[in-house]
Amino acid sequence: MIYVFGDSHRARFIHYDNHNNEVSLIKPLGRSGLTAHGVGGKPEYIAEELSVVEPDDVVLFVLGEVDCRVHFYLHHRQDCIPIKKLISTTVKRYGKAILLFKEYQIAVLDVIPAVKQGNAYNVEFYGSREERSDIIVEFNRQLGKWCKENNIPFIATHHLLADSHGFLKVKYSVDDAHASEGTVELIDLNEYFPGAAWCE
Repeated sequence: MIYVFGDSHRARFIHYDNHNNEVSLIKPLGRSGLTAHGVGGKPEYIAEELSVVEPDDVVLFVLGEVDCRVHFYLHHRQDCIPIKKLISTTVKRYGKAILLFKEYQIAVLDVIPAVKQGNAYNVEFYGSREERSDIIVEFNRQLGKWCKENNIPFIATHHLLADSHGFLKVKYSVDDAHASEGTVELIDLNEYFPGAAWCE
């Protein structure tokens, strides 16, 4: 079984599973609106969600998009904190929580390219799509570096999904905020976990 723990961006894996497997191979954990920073401070919540995971199962962490789209820029403007510092704090906090679950077969997925959605949460400061794109690239860079340092598989897909502007390609968009199930096939799960596959 493959468990996808994260925010609403885990939905593409479930849609893919529903269309390609007679018996479900992919299960969602978490909920919409979760942030990497928030979950990083609640390892007990992760533990509760992962309590159903068996030793041979794979757990894919899919978090950070909401942080990149909304929170980093907002707190940068509100609190005058450099964005790179905000990202570093969140990556360390998120990573510290992930390390508590290394007994499982875990991997971390990067954040998709900047989406079209505007200021849906009506926050005081909301970055332009170009600014959000730069934030995502930096977040993925820092998260990938952290994963490498801690021997955790980091699945990088941003370069496959981004157009020439660094935005999510239209063909991979299912709406203004999410990537389509077609992006799942771009991830070779067997490369990270021999024998693992998204479909039968």
